[in-house]
Amino acid sequence: MIAPVRPRKVVTIGDLFTREMIEASSQCKSTDEIKQKVIIPNMSAINKKTGQMNDPSYMAYLMEYALSKLGK
Repeated sequence: MIAPVRPRKVVTIGDLFTREMIEASSQCKSTDEIKQKVIIPNMSAINKKTGQMNDPSYMAYLMEYALSKLGK
C-alpha cells in the first residue's frame, strides 16, 4: 500500500519572517548572529507557520539570502 501524498504547504518569506525580524537581521554581521539573535527566539512561530520542525541554521541562511535579494 502506498502512503497518501501530503500536499506541500506554500509559504513565502513574508509569511515566515516579520518586518521586525527582517530589520533585526539586517543589523547582524553573520548568519550565526542572525540565528542566535533572531531565528532561535522565534523558532516556535516559524515552525507553526510552516507546519513542521525546521532547522535554525537553514532558517538563518534563508533570512540571509532574502536580505541579499532585498539589497540589505
